[in-house]
Amino acid sequence: MRSYTVLATLILALSVLGLSGVIHAPSTLADDGGSRSGPGGAVAAKKKPKTDPALFAIGAVSASDVWTAYMFVAVTADHFVKDGYTRKQVEQLLKSRVGFNGKAVEALEKVATQVKITSGDKNHLRGLVGAYRALDAYSKSVLTYAADKSRANALASEAKRKAAWAKVRSALGIK
Repeated sequence: MRSYTVLATLILALSVLGLSGVIHAPSTLADDGGSRSGPGGAVAAKKKPKTDPALFAIGAVSASDVWTAYMFVAVTADHFVKDGYTRKQVEQLLKSRVGFNGKAVEALEKVATQVKITSGDKNHLRGLVGAYRALDAYSKSVLTYAADKSRANALASEAKRKAAWAKVRSALGIK
């Protein structure tokens, strides 16, 4: 298990907040007009897509939650390793997080399938869903480690942490 210090967490938080394009989904209306071929084959100037405030809010809140969920699982794991949490506390915390993730996935999948949005927005939502699922796998690996502090479980949890971080980074557009 990897140890995160408060300073490292703050530095990471500040660097993420300082990045442009953290929420890289276009959040545009699917029927934005775009460029059209005019008379004689001339191409009209492409209109700037309208920003849909609801989609932007979904993207912003989901992006924030995915990042926070990653940090929550990591800090919970670290605190357990340092004997700050009992196994029962870890179970309560991470099982509740997995429950929240499930509701978020359900909601994002409904938006992706039931709302007319651009393919870019759908891809962004799929990335967030993938991140939530990877976070669930990471959470479950920490629960397994909490039940049996073997080296094999520690290494498996570290692998799940790295996989979850890769999904979170990809979903948020973090380089």
